[in-house]
Amino acid sequence: MVIPYDGEADLKSQIQDLASEIHHTADLRNCVVHDLIMKNQASGQHWDGYRGGWQE
Repeated sequence: MVIPYDGEADLKSQIQDLASEIHHTADLRNCVVHDLIMKNQASGQHWDGYRGGWQE
């Protein structure tokens, strides 16, 4: 998935919004998301939902 963004703050905001939407959708279907990791290939940072947010 490619997410266009304007700066690092915008990217982080969009990733947090996407993660929230994924968890909300799972909850509506009585499911649980155990592990959610998304990686920015350009910077190497990744969002790790299990560890609570952005990791270097």
